[in-house]
Amino acid sequence: LHAIKENHPNKEDKEWRRIKWVLWVFCILSFFSLVINAVGEPRFIDKQSSLLIDCFTYALLLSLLGFAGYHQHFSIADLEHFAYNSKRKLTRTKPTNEYKPDSISKVQLNELMEKEELFRDPELRMTDIALKIGTNRTYLSRIVNDESGSNFCEWVNGFRIEYAKNTMQNDQNDHLTLRQISEMSGFATFGVFYKVFKAKEGIPPGEYRNSH
Repeated sequence: LHAIKENHPNKEDKEWRRIKWVLWVFCILSFFSLVINAVGEPRFIDKQSSLLIDCFTYALLLSLLGFAGYHQHFSIADLEHFAYNSKRKLTRTKPTNEYKPDSISKVQLNELMEKEELFRDPELRMTDIALKIGTNRTYLSRIVNDESGSNFCEWVNGFRIEYAKNTMQNDQNDHLTLRQISEMSGFATFGVFYKVFKAKEGIPPGEYRNSH
């Protein structure tokens, strides 16, 4: 439950308290079931009043459980989304042993980006790449800034633009819209893609596509 909450920070605290409350009610129901089984059937045959009290209590708890479950918004879809994000995070931060962390060059770093297409992740951060190659953010930042003369965002967007250009030049991708290509390339929004593409190539992406 704690792990799910960490991956859903936009949920209200009261909703998570409600989920905990549902779990507590479930535990109480289980306890009552064990007590009833331990006491045995003869007790209820001899004392109908006890049977009514126990049945009423059990029905009440079931009703409360259903009420709480009906009013909480967490579903199996949220659980699947959490599992997907966890898997993607583990894959994205898995260390790569192919390069030595303290001696990786800009060429090797570019090869890593192109080979694994890390730039296609719209949420890619410098920390993600640093963790993947087993180095620190400061060392990685120095490589990107000193050897390319650009910042991390410009460096990553360069790979995204090249990917978008290659996609547009392929006739098999004529059915794709520019918005779809921007998403495939790793841009979070089409507006950013349009602005970066025009600044880098001198023409809008649509005009580039028509000329190629």
